[in-house]
Amino acid sequence: IIATIIGAVGIAGMFAINSADTKLYEKQTKPLSDMFTITTNLYKMRADLLSATLNSEDLNSLKNYEDDFNSLVSSYKEAAEKYESSIASSQSKALFDEAQNIFNNEFLTLSQKVFSLLKSGNSSGAEASIESASKSIDKMFADYSQCIDNRFSNAKATSDSNDRLFLFLSI
Repeated sequence: IIATIIGAVGIAGMFAINSADTKLYEKQTKPLSDMFTITTNLYKMRADLLSATLNSEDLNSLKNYEDDFNSLVSSYKEAAEKYESSIASSQSKALFDEAQNIFNNEFLTLSQKVFSLLKSGNSSGAEASIESASKSIDKMFADYSQCIDNRFSNAKATSDSNDRLFLFLSI
């Protein structure tokens, strides 16, 4: 009877540990791939804007940069939608919302303006537009970076809790 009770507690403990580890992966670690897609695409979009500005005389290149930019925007939006649904803390939600607001209301508007200026041959106006928006864009990157830091902190806390559960059940 004692062996059965010990075995049942052990099996229940293994299920609890498995559930906690699955939660750690599914809810806290896996969504990081979406955030990495978001930030990687932002850097690529920024590079496309700068490259388009530098190569604005070549209309074929300009079109390629704009097409690539628009493709990255689509991928960014998909990843942002998936990531947003995984946010658990109000602080991270506020940071994410602020960054999304900058992206949708400033960065995309700026990008459309830059491509329009470049198509009309005004590369100096495009460069000035990019420069004027750099603080907002930097704030967007800082917000996303803090979201990542918050998620790592929460994942570490969950991992530590899982370790304590394992130790408790091992005793």
